[in-house]
Amino acid sequence: MKVDVVYTLAPMSKNGEDWELRYSLRSLSNQPWVGNIFIVGYKPEWVCNAIHILLDDPYKSKDANIIRKVLKACEHPELSDDFIINSDDHYIMNKIRLMDLGPWLEYPSSLKDAYLKQVVSRWYIRLIKTIDFCNRRNLPQWVFESHIPYLVNKQKYQKVMSNIPYDKDNGLMTHIYYNLVLKYSPLKTIQGTVVRLKKEETYEEIKEKLKSCIFLNHNDQGLSDGLKQIMSERFSKPSPWEK
Repeated sequence: MKVDVVYTLAPMSKNGEDWELRYSLRSLSNQPWVGNIFIVGYKPEWVCNAIHILLDDPYKSKDANIIRKVLKACEHPELSDDFIINSDDHYIMNKIRLMDLGPWLEYPSSLKDAYLKQVVSRWYIRLIKTIDFCNRRNLPQWVFESHIPYLVNKQKYQKVMSNIPYDKDNGLMTHIYYNLVLKYSPLKTIQGTVVRLKKEETYEEIKEKLKSCIFLNHNDQGLSDGLKQIMSERFSKPSPWEK
């Protein structure tokens, strides 16, 4: 079974070389389930063999712009019924099964734990907005790992996400989508399978962390020379989507 992968990209790249997208695409090259690549929004000139949908970002909310772009991709007749939503700073470090692409629970995984954590960050604010939205609608309030690629259904995504006020900054799209469509408690947990780099680390430190992980994610501070060297060694061959 082949499924397509949708990237939603902001109008301007983070850097001139679009390093993240290049290596995120390379990390997909060995996955047997990858179908078409869709890029919605900004597309670097070096990207090839991908379906591009040009779309701007009219909202201040990052989440609202992403949801709008995914809904636009869902309108495309060639998009597979089930597809993967991915970000340019998400990488799959080992060959995996399609069923391994979620949903995965993250800690804090519930409303109570999220409020108790009391972390002051933009992510935490977005998370609490999402949980509050689910709470008001008597939905489940599970917190899902949003820093890995994840599998959604086109018809379900269109049905549930087009009928919520996503333009009102209600929070993280991953959590809202899965809490809208799931009628049971998820069984998967992300512990031990994902590495998130939030600060600059050395080549040796990163290599040790990546020994047994499946997924890798980083923020701007984690995009170090050591990480670039490791990824260039791990994924040295250009992907079919770059020229």
